This record gives sequence, C-alpha cells and structure tokens, in this order.
Amino acid sequence: MAGCLPRSWCHPAVDLYITDNYKLKRNLAVDVGVRWEPYLPPVDNLNDQICLDSTFTKQSSYYPTAPRGLLFPGPPVGQSSLGKGDPGCPRSGVPNRWANFAPRIGINWDPTKSGKMSIRAGYGVFYDQVRLIGYNRFSTAAPYAAVVQRFDNQLTAANIANNYQPMLTGNAIYTLTNLVNPFPFQIPRSPSERSSFNSQFYGGNWPSQAVEVALAPDFNEGYTQDWNLTIQRELGHDMSASIGYVGNRANHLWLSHPLNWFTPGTSNRLLDGIQCGTATPGVTAPCYGSFEEESSSIWSTYNSLQATLAMRMRHGLTFNTSYVYGKYLDIFSFGAEGRSGPRNPLNYALDYGPSDNDVRHRVVVTTLWQIPEAKTLHGIASAILNHWQTNLIAIAQTGTPFSILSNSDTAGFGIGGDTAVPVAGQSANVGHRVYNNGALVYLNPAAFTNAPSGSIGGLARNSFYGPGYVNFDFSLFKEFHVTESQKLQFRSEFFNLFNHPNFFNPGNTVGGGLGIIGRANNPRYVQFALKYLF
Repeated sequence: MAGCLPRSWCHPAVDLYITDNYKLKRNLAVDVGVRWEPYLPPVDNLNDQICLDSTFTKQSSYYPTAPRGLLFPGPPVGQSSLGKGDPGCPRSGVPNRWANFAPRIGINWDPTKSGKMSIRAGYGVFYDQVRLIGYNRFSTAAPYAAVVQRFDNQLTAANIANNYQPMLTGNAIYTLTNLVNPFPFQIPRSPSERSSFNSQFYGGNWPSQAVEVALAPDFNEGYTQDWNLTIQRELGHDMSASIGYVGNRANHLWLSHPLNWFTPGTSNRLLDGIQCGTATPGVTAPCYGSFEEESSSIWSTYNSLQATLAMRMRHGLTFNTSYVYGKYLDIFSFGAEGRSGPRNPLNYALDYGPSDNDVRHRVVVTTLWQIPEAKTLHGIASAILNHWQTNLIAIAQTGTPFSILSNSDTAGFGIGGDTAVPVAGQSANVGHRVYNNGALVYLNPAAFTNAPSGSIGGLARNSFYGPGYVNFDFSLFKEFHVTESQKLQFRSEFFNLFNHPNFFNPGNTVGGGLGIIGRANNPRYVQFALKYLF
C-alpha cells in the first residue's frame, strides 16, 4: 500500500513506413515495403521504476540500502534537488530499441495469363505492442510499496501463541509474527529518507524478503515472422478454390516469471545470499522475497495447411467453406503479468509443446440463401411467401490440449505446474462414455499419480486433447416491404441449433476431479427480433 500520488505515464511512439508496388510483367506483381517501429518504453512523472542488474553485483547510490541488483532512475520530474539517479538506469527502466525494422514482400503471379489463376507468396515481420498494464506492477514493489508476507508456518505459530483468537484487528497479525505495522506507508523521497529507508519499521534497512518487480535488461517488443504460399483457381463462372501454406514464428514474447525461485529440496531461495539488515541489530535476513521479472524470452511457431471453396452469389445462394489443418506450439500460452511462467526456470524449452490454443482440425461452412421469389404471386400471397432468407454458420473442430498436473509443487521451485506421471498397467482411455455421480468421465483418473519429489513430472506439457466442438447457428429472415425505400425485417435466430453438448476440458489435477468433465458450453438459444430498415 502506498499513499495516493498523481501519476502520469507517457509512452512515445514513432512508426515510419515505405512501400511500393512493381508490375514486373502483365501477370506478375511484387509489393515490397519496410516499417520502422522503434520501442520507446513508457516513462512516468514520478520515475518510480526499477532497473535490474542481472549480475546482482551493482549497488545503488540513489537508494543506498537497496540490495545489489536494483538500480533507480532518480527523483520525480521537476525535483532534481532530491538527487541524481543511478548511472546506467534510464527513466524507462530499459534502453530504447531503435533497430526494430519490419520488412515485407508479397508476390502475385498468374502463370496462365488468363486471370483465372493466382499464385501468391508473402513474408513479413510484424511487431507487437507492449503490455502497458505490466508497468503497473512497479507500484507493488519496494521501495514504492510496503508488502507484508507471512508464510503458513509463521501464521500457524502465531495462531497457537494467540490461542486461535482473531488476529486481523489492530496490530495483532504483526506483533504475533515479529513485525511492526508499516502502514500507512509513504515512499522515501528525500536523501535522508532514502538512506535510512524507514527507520521506524525496518531499523533503517531495506525491507527483508521484499517483493520486487523489474523488466529484464534486454526487454524488447515481441514480433512475428509470417510467411505464406497460396494457389487460387477459378472453377467455372461463380466458384473458386484455394489451397495454401501459412506459417509464422513469434519471438520475444512477453513472459512474467519468478526470478527468485526456491532451491529444490530446501526452503532457500536463489537470491538468499544477498542479505539485508533488520530492525534487530546484528541480525540479517534475505533482502529478496518474491521477485517477478517481466521478460521477452519465449517463442512460438505455427504451421498450417488451409483450403477454401467459395461460390459467389448465384440464384440467391452463396457459400464459403474452409478447412485448416494446423499445429501451434509454444512455451507458455498466456504470459501476462503476475503469471508463474514455465515449470522449470532453468530450461524453458522443456515446456515447448502444443499451445493451449492449438486446434489441429477446423472446418467452417457459411451459407446465405435468398429464397427465389415467386413472380406470379401478388398481394397477400406474395407478402407471405416471398422475401425469405436463410443463413447458416457451421463449425466443427478438434479439441484443445491440456496437461495432467501433480497436485503439489513436486519440483520444489515454488512455481508449480509440474505434470503427473503415468501409472504402469493403467490406460488413460475409458473406452466409452462413462458417468460418475452424474459427471462425465473423460480420462481414467487411476492412470496418473503425482510426480516424485524433485521431479518436474513424467508427462510432457499439453500431452492430452479435450473434447471437440461442433456448432450450428441458423437464422431465418422475412422482410415486409412497407414502401419502396422502407421495410420491416423479422429475424428468428437459433444458436446451437441442434442443442449439441460441447464440453469443456476435464479436470486435470491428480486428486482434484482428474478426468471429470463438469462444464459445457451454451445450450440452444433462440431469439426473435424486428428490424426497421429505411
């Protein structure tokens, strides 16, 4: 918690591009271009950011009691009398990245010179935008906030000492766990405040086991390299078909992960060797507690075969059919701030496998049919039987992957996500649809058990796939012409027309409903509407 302070972020952005088209032949065209998208990290008026020295050897002169490894950009803007920041620590926490160039090229060739066939190929680099919400994490880190951490064993001992009486009123939770209540908290700004931090609560020392957040020193915006090759051919007068390969590789993807993990088999953290003084003279404690690093250190790949068959409007009917066979691999599918990151902090590649969003097969069919009018009808008969339209969206796809997890941190890194191990002689396949107390059993829970202590697990990440998805959305429209330019449209819409159950993935933790499906997507919904068009 910290006092309320006005904060103003500034995120400069400069994007320049140049592109051109070259018609090399009547049947061959080339598009080339390049974008320049430098990453200019955000800055704020309070300069409340942290620079990370990944060697943990540099000592801050701005906050002299800070542990080795943390550097600071200086006082708030307009308050230079409070001192100068640490050398090599910019206001943005990481340097500007000026070399972010994104070239693109596209080729379009008609080998038949008839206008009925096209072979297209392309390659491009595309930069992402930084997750600005991640910068809010600095407000939870020392010295910009006071965060109190008490662990289960400390709270248990305090409960016993307090005869299990309530501890959340007054200062009981602090005094019973050998702490001084640090609230209300104000950020140390003046040289004297910074040099002694907060003498009342920490004895003039940096808080022990402090919660920290920092950007990796080599942080940069993520980017993808996209490439494709497509062959498209006209079939007859109104139809066309295409088949193509589409792929990409993404680099420097955002990842939030713990930097100060536990040493397996011990209660010691990686950075416990960096000690800070405490309020008790002569007694030291680890400076660092939970330390979250925001990095751009993971990658993903995607490769797919994509085919389409389409028909332009003919006799009121048009349709589009597509099929995708794809393979999407990554290390961590949702790398947002506050996440735990890969299960093994020493080897991210161990988690490289099917993405949480991997769908191997997907078919989509869309149709629109304006039912032909009976020209011989007039009056009421025409008003009732003419001007009808149907629409259909049908989707069928295979399921998404999931991991089978141990129910505890078996590796001992304090991260979790460790997978289970198979049980010899047990098959995961239940063979047919089985129900247990009304719940659908998708996998045999007896086929898995917790990994042994010190192990990250015996199963690869996302090695099982969940139920597929099949859905039909249908609508029927009827128009009533009021005047030549105005009409009333009645719409009846049916979502999940056949009320087909589409299940979520099953429970995936040993002893926690493993293999049991407890939820499904939406049932059939029907809605009616009137729309006035003019």
